[in-house]
Amino acid sequence: MFRIRALSSFGPVLLAILLTALLGCGRAIAQDEQQGIDNIAADVAQAITRNAHGSPAPVEVFVEDFGEANQPTTLLGVSLANEFAFALSTHAGGFDVIDRARLTGMAQHDLTGQDAWKCYCKPHGTPVFVTGTFTELGDTLGLALHVQEFHAPLVDRGIQISLTPNLKALASAPAPARPTPTWVSRDHPPDPDVKPARSGTLGVGYPACIDCPQAQYSAEGTGAKIEGTVTLDVVITAEGFPAKITLLRGLPCGMSEAAMKAVEHWKFRPATMDGKPVETSQVVEVTFHLY
Repeated sequence: MFRIRALSSFGPVLLAILLTALLGCGRAIAQDEQQGIDNIAADVAQAITRNAHGSPAPVEVFVEDFGEANQPTTLLGVSLANEFAFALSTHAGGFDVIDRARLTGMAQHDLTGQDAWKCYCKPHGTPVFVTGTFTELGDTLGLALHVQEFHAPLVDRGIQISLTPNLKALASAPAPARPTPTWVSRDHPPDPDVKPARSGTLGVGYPACIDCPQAQYSAEGTGAKIEGTVTLDVVITAEGFPAKITLLRGLPCGMSEAAMKAVEHWKFRPATMDGKPVETSQVVEVTFHLY
């Protein structure tokens, strides 16, 4: 496994990226239940407005996908978040609710922790986060909402919703998979007839970095002071060129893209098997750290 560290002195550089989340459902909740969500949204809106009173900084509210504790995100969690975000936007006063539709199709790493959201706020903006956890309680659904500004809690509210057949169906349906960023070289594409060997297995050696410049921070990543490691799976040709790069674990604010862009131009000494160079698949880590 290669580990490359990239440093920044807070200078501006490259790229930006948008956010994630999923929209994939329409309004799934019955009209009488929507009234209950509207009421709790009005209550939350008042709390956010009171907290923002007198502050010159713009306040932007991010409604994250709701979910069941320790369970994968389902269409129910997405739908409930959509419903609440819509209701909250109708009561917004002194703050903006980020349109979840603009988050569609983004990758998972763009919602990795609340620091990620700092990349998408207005300059000097104040982000507020809304998370929701639901639990099935017989024929009803208990929904607990938590609203906070970074690490400062603002309000907690709960509501019970009738668990209709429609909601039960959404609860059993997984949310659509978020996209996995992948880059394929035009000049040195992977051999379509050969499955690359995994380096270090079955007699296959390891490739070695010959010319591997550090990845540069994105301007957004620098501004948000993002640190961490981007993990990539890289197919390296028998000639030592990156042929395909797939993101395994990323960072937000354009940092994953910055890492992939750097590795695109790396040059390797190829791995060998029985003394002959072979195309291999190698895990590469690119670490970003601010000093």
